[in-house]
Amino acid sequence: MKKLKKVNKEKGVAGLNVLMGIVAMLFMIGIIVMVFVLAGQKLADAIGDETTGLLDNQTITLLNQTAVATNISALRSITMTTVDIRNSTGEDLLLSGNYTVSGGYITATTFCDEISPATVLVTAVYTYIADNTASASIIDTTYAIDDTTDWFGTFIVMASLVVLVLLVVIIINSIRGAGLTGGETGPGGMGA
Repeated sequence: MKKLKKVNKEKGVAGLNVLMGIVAMLFMIGIIVMVFVLAGQKLADAIGDETTGLLDNQTITLLNQTAVATNISALRSITMTTVDIRNSTGEDLLLSGNYTVSGGYITATTFCDEISPATVLVTAVYTYIADNTASASIIDTTYAIDDTTDWFGTFIVMASLVVLVLLVVIIINSIRGAGLTGGETGPGGMGA
């Protein structure tokens, strides 16, 4: 019986401590997930095998100020070096000041409107990080851990619903205890 007297008897908090505890726990879990995801990505990049390849005469259509993907844009940590862009016949070389290269994407910068869009042939030497067994395992684990944060909103909504139910129960008991319902009240403010 003495243990029951030690129960927290704060008035008017209606489970706020529970909600704050859940939010704090989810925040800490989110930080831990973030650290593991960042560390996993760095580790996967460090373990992968650096590989060199050749993009040979891929036809793409360049538009002014629009990044256009090449066939190799999906490769991990792609870097194109020695880029050669020519017109569709392969005769005229496009000067490097007319485009920028970022990853596996090419963006036309100073084409004049008469030739945009322009179909061009792209040849480039590129390097990327190829997955080996270890890096593939790390990447899969990192993505799996990264997806756990999608559930945080659901947990917060569920905890908020619990707090709302507790508030409603406290309000109903307070109304009954105050005698505002018009009925008789029994011991502890409960209806008879």
